Amino acid sequence: MTLSPEDIVRNYVDDGSSIERVSKRKSRVKIAIVEPNPAWPQRFLDTKARIKAVLGSTAVTILHAGSTSVPGLPAKDIIDIDLVVKDIKDEDCYVEALESLGFRFLFREPDWHQHRYFVDEGDRPGAYPINLHVFGPDCPEVERHRIFREWLSKSPKDLQLYATVKGNWKRHPPITIRSLEGTEKRLEAPDKRVFLGFMHSMLTWLPEERKNAAALLDDRWLKEACVACVASVATFIHILGAAQVLNARILFSDVTVTGPLNVFKQPLVLFSKSPMTGFYRDGYCRTGAVDIGNHAVAGIVTEEFLDYSASQGNDLRSAGLKGGCKWCLCTSRWLEALEAFKEGRISKEAVPKVQLSATEDSALRQVDLDTLKQFAADEKNDDNGVH
Repeated sequence: MTLSPEDIVRNYVDDGSSIERVSKRKSRVKIAIVEPNPAWPQRFLDTKARIKAVLGSTAVTILHAGSTSVPGLPAKDIIDIDLVVKDIKDEDCYVEALESLGFRFLFREPDWHQHRYFVDEGDRPGAYPINLHVFGPDCPEVERHRIFREWLSKSPKDLQLYATVKGNWKRHPPITIRSLEGTEKRLEAPDKRVFLGFMHSMLTWLPEERKNAAALLDDRWLKEACVACVASVATFIHILGAAQVLNARILFSDVTVTGPLNVFKQPLVLFSKSPMTGFYRDGYCRTGAVDIGNHAVAGIVTEEFLDYSASQGNDLRSAGLKGGCKWCLCTSRWLEALEAFKEGRISKEAVPKVQLSATEDSALRQVDLDTLKQFAADEKNDDNGVH
């Protein structure tokens, strides 16, 4: 079967309920973005040779995937590999052989491309961390990985843009440590203990250790304590605020979650399509769980701001920006410029003007509305960057 363009771009949605866990990691993985390591390509080649030696013709394709496969790109110090086998369901042909190389079989996902996930935790002399993704032939996910890798490798501008996003994550200020135990003050033992167990099972960092939707519905909190302690769905969602309501939608199908709002709690307006901005490159300064930098501030940049940003290691001109361009800025980056102005390092005019109607309300977690209003842009006759 040959993959069509429609096959490749289709969004294959899976709620995780099909995950079948096989084993767990020996230790928790430490996630950190590091500078490009010239040893990454050879690590892949060595691993590919080892896999090919034990699988023979069972291995149809072995590809270097992820950020470590793109020269010059910062990444996690973990080699990602896509392995395509002749028959993904015939585990006898590859599982034991891979385990003999030191790989640990963590889980299978029958409803998501029949994906099998293995890891080498690099806990042996001479070993290094590896994520091994096993798929069957003609898998759209493998093709998407290949296209993305090749595009970044031949497109310096997009490579720099992608590297800038990862760099923002690496340089992002430390997150304030807050525990669920210290945040939840409404409940008392034993209900509190049961509720916190429920929350921790949803918020576990590693996917293989996180409960899926079916398991959550069977949780003791929902079956027992929740019924006694929560009077309505609305109250329950309020308690689930730490999970950003997103997790609640798997529990209550009739709950309507509104679209992104601006700082006035009105629907977020389009900011700019020329240049195309936003974390999701759709013209809106909307954010999400994966947007670590919180690109929520609809800022109009100046040449002085661009100079300042470049001096701080974030060269926005590499994305094609110039003075007067509209760009969805990280809230922390906008605040850095504000502090630089207060300290006399840049002028007030260098702090980007803010289009409030296009600034997502998530920015208010870091900066108050009155401060933003001091730098509000004139929105009269604004064309939202649609030229």
